[in-house]
Amino acid sequence: MKRISIAVVIITLFATGAAAAQGRGTTPAAPAPTAPKPAAPALPTQEAAKPAPAPLPFPADSKVGFVNMQTIVAESKLGKAGQDEMKTLHDKNTAALKVKNDAIVALQQKIQSQTGVVADAVLQQMGRQLEALQREFTVAQQNAQADEQNKNDDLLTVFQEKVLPLIDALRVEKNLWVIFAVQTGDGGLAVASANSGLDLSLEIVKRLDAAK
Repeated sequence: MKRISIAVVIITLFATGAAAAQGRGTTPAAPAPTAPKPAAPALPTQEAAKPAPAPLPFPADSKVGFVNMQTIVAESKLGKAGQDEMKTLHDKNTAALKVKNDAIVALQQKIQSQTGVVADAVLQQMGRQLEALQREFTVAQQNAQADEQNKNDDLLTVFQEKVLPLIDALRVEKNLWVIFAVQTGDGGLAVASANSGLDLSLEIVKRLDAAK
């Protein structure tokens, strides 16, 4: 089965980093972490929202089915708990990196304001301090990304250990030949056209929640 990401449904790893020192003296400002854009407001509508159509029953004569693994992650209690854990770790790492980035920006501004005012030896020392801060930022960013990837892998292992047996049990119960795993947007198996009743994702969510 193609691997999925617990984090993909909520966040992406940050890619902001401090710029490398450009020699002694003035140094370009390091990019500050970018805040996520607020969601666009929903457009007003004059029509009441229509209720979602009732799901079609699973065809009794079918020998195949499919599940969308991202749907199971997004809708199940286990998947939501994993998303919360990933968000908590990501927010913690982002806050720590912002502190380091702010220190870099402050020192860069100090160097720029002191250029031509203080001795070259003082500017040179501040330049070395700036380079050290930038190296610390890069290492901290790499460690944060590794921590999040490791956390995601751990959550994914637990997720698969609980979900895959449920999928296999459902296949046996319905006497199916195969249940395909669909992953939208990740190069996984794509369904061009199918009876929507063949989608067993929410049935797996129901059984996973009951097991939890």
